Amino acid sequence: MKRIILSTLLLTFFIPAFSFSNKQNNAASDGTWEGVLKAGEITLTVYFDIQDTTGAIFIPSQGIFRHNMTQVIRDKDSVTLSFSDNVLRAQFAGKVSSDSIAGVWRQGSASIPMIIHRIPKTVITHANVDVFLGYCKTHSLHRESANWSAIRDSAYLIADKSTDLQQLAKAVQHIFKGVHDNHASWIYGGKFMTSGDTNDMSRISASLMQAVNQYAKELHVIALDNKTGYIRMPMINAIDPVAAAEAAQKIKEEITRVSTPQIQKWVLDLRVCGGGNMMPMLNGISGLLEDAPMGGFTDDKGQFMRFWGMRQSVFFQGDSAMNTPATITVGNKLAILTGPVTASAGEAVAVALEGRQDTRYFGSPSFGQITCTNVFPLGNLGMLVIAIGYYTDRNKKVYKVNVSPDEAIGGQENFENPKQDPVVIRAAAWLNK
Repeated sequence: MKRIILSTLLLTFFIPAFSFSNKQNNAASDGTWEGVLKAGEITLTVYFDIQDTTGAIFIPSQGIFRHNMTQVIRDKDSVTLSFSDNVLRAQFAGKVSSDSIAGVWRQGSASIPMIIHRIPKTVITHANVDVFLGYCKTHSLHRESANWSAIRDSAYLIADKSTDLQQLAKAVQHIFKGVHDNHASWIYGGKFMTSGDTNDMSRISASLMQAVNQYAKELHVIALDNKTGYIRMPMINAIDPVAAAEAAQKIKEEITRVSTPQIQKWVLDLRVCGGGNMMPMLNGISGLLEDAPMGGFTDDKGQFMRFWGMRQSVFFQGDSAMNTPATITVGNKLAILTGPVTASAGEAVAVALEGRQDTRYFGSPSFGQITCTNVFPLGNLGMLVIAIGYYTDRNKKVYKVNVSPDEAIGGQENFENPKQDPVVIRAAAWLNK
């Protein structure tokens, strides 16, 4: 769809730098209004919320949520609504009657007749909720088992309390809960407005959370002894291909710095890896792995949506990974460490290595954000992230709860000195059998 509000009409026009209010006419034009803006084959439903000398426009289909008016100008039985900022430069002026305002939308060189009609304020809040409902009903992993009428009605009631973003966020979180999605999020203005269904944080101690805050962004590669290497994988949020490649290269360089011909066994510590992008993580350790299929994503019916694999020491996703033959290259022996903070991309890395020869898992069960997600752009409303499938390993085992270690190891983590960490000590002992 062409974005007539934001891009098609580019020219601007002069807007007076003053505003005033005719108090006798405020009641007539105050309230919420709905109109249909038509330009050729393009049709947009537009909502206005006018209160005295302030107001806002809502265009949910284009992701415009409560964009404030620059001016509200009244003169006898007419009203002019103006927008003059970097996002929207337009004006609607019309004649006010009891239940409608007949006027013209002007943007750039275009003048489009439009009649807006008085509506209950709930029509706006429901339209905003419908944007999120639409994506979740179409794409959510558990969409077929969800009670959509109950989810919708409850979300409407929550949103109806206010037209502000915080109230909409509460309604969106209710939708996430309704589809049992603990991996979903709504990101607006670079900030998380709300996240998925309530996650269990009870297994994360205060000391572990403090350690995560200190070490989650820090890659750490050392030699535990003359035969064993240690990699503490951080969260890597690089999505841009260039940034992801740089992150992977940094891991490779650190491994190269520590490596010797004698080091053929490695501890991969995922205990502070709470998410991000799995691709640079696996590409970073690709030199330690053999070419092989590594699993992928499956839908709620167990059908593969996407495959993972390692080919010529490069991790990739696609339709052919499961048919990638293993090369004669033998990978290094690996001990994988997981814990209650290992989540999302960290869990994806753990699943991708499950079923691999000479690989064993130590620590405690992972967090449980073990679904793959997709990102849906919402225009000015930001981005919607929702779960669309499950992680599945190379042996086609589907993970719906978490990744459980082969050996459960307790004790206090020691990320400052891994050589004294009880989980690392046990993992290293297995590696050196």
